[in-house]
Amino acid sequence: MMVNNKNGEPIRCAVVVGLKSTNSSDGEYWEVLMEQRQVKNWLKSTPNRTVLMAWPGEYAFPGGANEPSDKNMEETAKRELQEELLGVYIAPHDFHARLFDVIFVPGLRRNYKVYIYIAFAHANQWLNALQVKRLNENLERRMGEFQLLLGTGEYWKLTEQHKMYVSPEVHKFVWMPLREAVAIATNPYIEHVNEFQRGEFLKHKVQKRDPVGAQMIEVLKELLAELEPMAAQQQQQQQQQLQQQRRHGQLRAQEEVRIRRMAAPPPVYIEPTQQPMPRDYLL
Repeated sequence: MMVNNKNGEPIRCAVVVGLKSTNSSDGEYWEVLMEQRQVKNWLKSTPNRTVLMAWPGEYAFPGGANEPSDKNMEETAKRELQEELLGVYIAPHDFHARLFDVIFVPGLRRNYKVYIYIAFAHANQWLNALQVKRLNENLERRMGEFQLLLGTGEYWKLTEQHKMYVSPEVHKFVWMPLREAVAIATNPYIEHVNEFQRGEFLKHKVQKRDPVGAQMIEVLKELLAELEPMAAQQQQQQQQQLQQQRRHGQLRAQEEVRIRRMAAPPPVYIEPTQQPMPRDYLL
């Protein structure tokens, strides 16, 4: 049974999709600011029990849940963004984001109503000047401090509020080509998004990926179609080719099984014995 908030309504969340245009020798393309989630949910885990994050090790948009102090969902988006960017300051006059979509995301225990805001780097100085390398260095430093608490066992003695502050949720940030983000989210043949996810899956015995929900995938695809229509068409064609190859492979495997069965020698028929069964067998 799915659990919502106390009123039975979906939990309201807001995410920010940061976008910037980049020039290369192949022409202009768009990049999207993504965060790679941790695999283990340390806040909900115990020394003897591992709980996984939602969409463990996957790339997602930065954001989080609404709080009663937020005046509106745009303020939720800005506050959560600053928290996940480890305190990067965003001036009140320098947050220019437009509401792109509102989607409903079902979960195992909760339903979410997600407000998706779009922010372009050319209109947001904080985003244009964002130094992802420094962000990731700060994440590594915080992870080192967390590992010390974990190694000494002190982490498990902390209050829930203190755990919320020190528990890592994000592995790293990356400016990712928008077409690559779509490919990672939509391609079922990608077993792991990178070596970090592969290693964490082995460590915590995770069998397979849990990509972001279909609604989020549609947002990525819609953005790609709007900003890079040619790339969107190419990816759609590649997806169709992959599906055809998969169907062809399945048909070929079925045909090989059928041929092997036809080539197998017929079963040998053995004439049943005409001698009566021993009486002790019937007793």
